[in-house]
Amino acid sequence: MSDDAVLSGGPPGEDEAALFDAIADLAEKMRWTLRAFEHGGDRVVVAGLANDAVFEQLVWIRDAAGSNLRCLLIVRGAVPEARQAAALEFCARVNDGLIHGCLEYDFADRTLGFRDSVELAGLTPAAAVNRTTARLLTLGSRYAGAITRVLCGDPPSEAVGGAEQS
Repeated sequence: MSDDAVLSGGPPGEDEAALFDAIADLAEKMRWTLRAFEHGGDRVVVAGLANDAVFEQLVWIRDAAGSNLRCLLIVRGAVPEARQAAALEFCARVNDGLIHGCLEYDFADRTLGFRDSVELAGLTPAAAVNRTTARLLTLGSRYAGAITRVLCGDPPSEAVGGAEQS
């Protein structure tokens, strides 16, 4: 399937190869190593970001129905327990006013991660992958320093304010 072909949003098998080829093409350009697996019917592809000081991995998840692609940019390491309240406030401040994407706190793993998603129907595989990935990389770039500041003890309001002024 070419990059010009449009995803139908049908059963996962129909367009799955084209979507994951688009992820592999992006990963090759960025020199990311990928691993793929299935989890609860969802297809998951993970790119390790070994050379990034703030972010550990980029994750793409195609839902079991084959209709949506979620993308996650996961912050490296767990939030120290003493900084949990600050991390939650930080999420709320970052999310305030965002049109696309969000910053989430995973209570089970105590991790932070940006998330974005796109409906697959009517998009080319490359457009779906590039749209979600670009949004998250933009958010990650904007807030990377602020994440580090908050986890090291700075007030979330100051960290977010500084990130949004630059």
